[in-house]
Amino acid sequence: MHPSASRHASAPRAAAGIELRDWQRVALARLRASTHDSFLAVATPGAGKTTFALSAALEHLESARARVIVVVPTQHLKHQWADAAEAFGLHLDPEWAQRSGALSSDAHGAVLTYQQIATSAVAVRAMAERAFVILDEVHHAADTRAWGDALRVAFLGAARRLSLSGTPFRSDTNPIPFVRYEQDLAVADFEYSYGDALGDPSVVRPVYFPRVGGQMEWEAPDGSYHAQTFDDVLDRARSAQRLRTALSLESDWLPAVVERAHHQLMALRQKDPTAGGMVIATDQEHARGIAELLERRMRVRPVFATSDDPEASSRIARFRET
Repeated sequence: MHPSASRHASAPRAAAGIELRDWQRVALARLRASTHDSFLAVATPGAGKTTFALSAALEHLESARARVIVVVPTQHLKHQWADAAEAFGLHLDPEWAQRSGALSSDAHGAVLTYQQIATSAVAVRAMAERAFVILDEVHHAADTRAWGDALRVAFLGAARRLSLSGTPFRSDTNPIPFVRYEQDLAVADFEYSYGDALGDPSVVRPVYFPRVGGQMEWEAPDGSYHAQTFDDVLDRARSAQRLRTALSLESDWLPAVVERAHHQLMALRQKDPTAGGMVIATDQEHARGIAELLERRMRVRPVFATSDDPEASSRIARFRET
């Protein structure tokens, strides 16, 4: 018999008071109909990926006595997922570690980080046999090859693997296990884009995106030289290279865009003193560089929130509420 915490844990209850959005119901139906063990759902940030995934996990547990394993990029997300799971009657242990041994008898599963999987893949494999596995922000698994290799070891024997991401992604050097690719681009089994979400005011609001032009020059991985503007039609690979060039801290384009946005915010504050600005970076190093840029050029010291900061969620929440 495979190890299963749900032999002792109380049966999870249906999530009371949680009404699924239309896209979540459609995605669940697509997941039920899928004959594959692995499923990638891409949904715009704020759409409700956590609720969708936990609803799917609850359905799985109603038909099979198994564990639920959630994998997240950071420590503070472990507790967010564990708290969200409680609304579904799921007790997911966010404190499990390899030295702890077996899960407690009242647990339906655990929430782990990708780093934990990399260092405890064999131990997790025994726990994840025939489990329902949720890989949150799965594109992080491409950060290092070791993480991807560990995922394969830990979860090859899982009953189902549900991967989540907020945006379509590519993997130039470290393909992620359990994700299908076409020309280095991940292929989603279900996708709910920002454009789709605009039809539901409870998900997102319309945002005005001013276009900023300019010519980008870069050398591609194959050694070829390119000079293109954003008006030029390129394939996906070249488009991604052009965007990375524009967003580089060494480019002229990014500082110009940040400065323009700052001036626009100052104009908005003439009518609304509470107006705020948010800059989203590609990674932590990029975020630090932009913060330094704001302080150096605009004499603004921004609130800094990165994924490894346990206070990041509360800082973002305060920003949203003010």
